[in-house]
Amino acid sequence: MEGVRDKLTKYQQIVQQLLMGYAQSKPAYGEIEVETIFDTQRNHYQIVHLGWQNKRWVHHCVIHIDIRNEKIWIFYNSTEHDIAADLVDLFTSCT
Repeated sequence: MEGVRDKLTKYQQIVQQLLMGYAQSKPAYGEIEVETIFDTQRNHYQIVHLGWQNKRWVHHCVIHIDIRNEKIWIFYNSTEHDIAADLVDLFTSCT
């Protein structure tokens, strides 16, 4: 039987893997950088776009995911990705 710590580690790895894959896609507009932010102590995970678009500074959280109480929470998704479905696919391929 999987322990709570093992489950958390598995969740962290899967969320990080998913976001690293998403972060490979750079916006087609502006001079935008894509940053992944992984706070593994507090279990906060984000993708942020930052840079310049048409002489205007851009700083935008694109995806925000947390792990809380042994569950993965999708707090924000401004992409076309179906994060929930992609997470299910990753979980089923890991088992």
